[in-house]
Amino acid sequence: MKKKVLSLIVAIVMVLTMLPVMGLATNTPPAVTINSITSADGKVMLSWNAAAGVDGYRVHRKTGSGKWTTVVASTKSTSYTDTNVTVGTTYTYAIRSYIGDTYSTGYNETAKSIKVVSGSAAEPKPVTISSITSANGKVTLSWNAVPGVDGYRVHRKTGSGKWTTVVASTKSTSYTDTNVTVGTTYTYAIRSYIGDT
Repeated sequence: MKKKVLSLIVAIVMVLTMLPVMGLATNTPPAVTINSITSADGKVMLSWNAAAGVDGYRVHRKTGSGKWTTVVASTKSTSYTDTNVTVGTTYTYAIRSYIGDTYSTGYNETAKSIKVVSGSAAEPKPVTISSITSANGKVTLSWNAVPGVDGYRVHRKTGSGKWTTVVASTKSTSYTDTNVTVGTTYTYAIRSYIGDT
C-alpha cells in the first residue's frame, strides 16, 4: 500500500513539474499594438488597443538605434502623453502588457516612431510630381520637396491595376525607374511620410 501511495505521489509531482513545459502553467500576456501616435506642441501622444486579461501596461521609448528605456513602469490606461521630449528628435515607442511579473514579447515588431514637432499635429503633406520623362527605356521623375517630412515613398501601377511600392523610403526628390517595359504606360504617385505615417 505504501508503495502505491508513494508511486502516486511521485506521479503527481512529475505531472505538476511538466505543466510549465507543456505550456499549461504559463500565461504569456498578449502583444500590444499602438493604434495612434501623433506629435503636437512639443509632446507625443499615443494610444493602444486594450489587451484582455492583463494587469496593466509598460511604456518603453528609444531614440535611433539606442537601448529601450522605460518611461511608464505601470499603467492601466490605454493612452499616454510624453512631455519629456525634444522638438526635432525622432522617438520610437513600444507598449508591453503584463500579468504579474510576466511581460509580453514582440514589442520590437509593434513599435512605432514619430518626430516631435512644436506646432500643430504633424501630418504628411501631399506631394506634387513636377517632372516625368521617358528615354532609353527608363522613366525619370522628380517632385517638389515637402518641408518637415522624414522622406518619400514612390508608388507605381499599370492601367487600372493595384499600386505597388517601388521605393519604400528616400530623402531624394527624384527617382529613375529602370525596371520598366518599353511600350507600357505607367502611373506614378509620391507620398511623403513622418515617422510611420
